[in-house]
Amino acid sequence: MKKKTLIASLLALIITISAFANPISNAQANFNKQFKQATNVNWSKVGEREKVCFTLDGRAVCAYYDTDGKLYSITRSLLSTELPLILSADLKQSYSDFWITNISEVANGEGTTYYATLENADHELVLKSTNISEWSVYQKFKKY
Repeated sequence: MKKKTLIASLLALIITISAFANPISNAQANFNKQFKQATNVNWSKVGEREKVCFTLDGRAVCAYYDTDGKLYSITRSLLSTELPLILSADLKQSYSDFWITNISEVANGEGTTYYATLENADHELVLKSTNISEWSVYQKFKKY
């Protein structure tokens, strides 16, 4: 009798441990459905959101999922030539004394926003598209 009780207890313990060993979250399940071709997948936590960065079609992409596992936003790096033409022209005209170090596109339920990081010898600027045709200074840093 003791042997049967011990075996039953061990079996229950193994089932319990395997049920909680690396459970897949709703975000991970949704990601696996939405981005089947993703490679180099790396998960992390950002506040309440789950962040997954990955490569898709040769591009660096990050997706953010809310606590229910629903896709909240997607970001990807862009080349300056991939910006909407009006934003690209405004960037070249208004910030000709800066060089571009990064351009990102953020898409969420509110639409698509572009961010451009620019530098010169004295400052670093992060610009945010206020609409499809102009930039505003989002952050500004002085170099030391």
